[in-house]
Amino acid sequence: MTFDEYRINYWRMFLLLEKELVEALDYVELNTNNYATTSIVFSKLLLSIGAEIDNVFRECSGLSGRSSIEHYYNFIINKYPAIVNQQVKVKDTTIVLKPYDGWNGSQPAQSLIFWQKYNELKHDRVLNAQNASLETVLNALASLFVMELYRFDDIYRTHGDTFTNMPNDELESKLFVLNAWDIKMRTSKVKLDYSLYDEESGTYDFQL
Repeated sequence: MTFDEYRINYWRMFLLLEKELVEALDYVELNTNNYATTSIVFSKLLLSIGAEIDNVFRECSGLSGRSSIEHYYNFIINKYPAIVNQQVKVKDTTIVLKPYDGWNGSQPAQSLIFWQKYNELKHDRVLNAQNASLETVLNALASLFVMELYRFDDIYRTHGDTFTNMPNDELESKLFVLNAWDIKMRTSKVKLDYSLYDEESGTYDFQL
């Protein structure tokens, strides 16, 4: 899958889910004091985010057909062993998330907390309505964000015609930044517009 194909088929869905959460945050302020807040909007979001994580896990794993979290775990933890320590900074806050913290092979479904809560909600939306909290939704979306960027990096490393391992500025996440993320660019793929040369800084504005 090319960079643009992944961006169109997967990253756009992340941005849509993020947009829905940002809109919900107009009514529930994003801070840890509100982590336990639940709503039907959060319930809808958690179900949608969980389903998309399943899709991205499958895409990253190269698996087809019906797959379980156990199958995903074995592939992902071997390919991305640092994922359990990966930190996600929430923009304009002091919140730092580790959505894969504690994920282990002995209990791959239960140890991935947001995934367990998503599954419980999926199987009984009424009984497990309390699972749809701001904290769980935020961690679930952050986990999707991590996998999206890891996949972009995979594509960058395997496709020589890919310019960068990041979505462009117009399509970047409004909520998250990945800590210690190595942004890569192939300058050979950059077109320089000499009319955009900034004499003061001595640099060009890159144009794709």
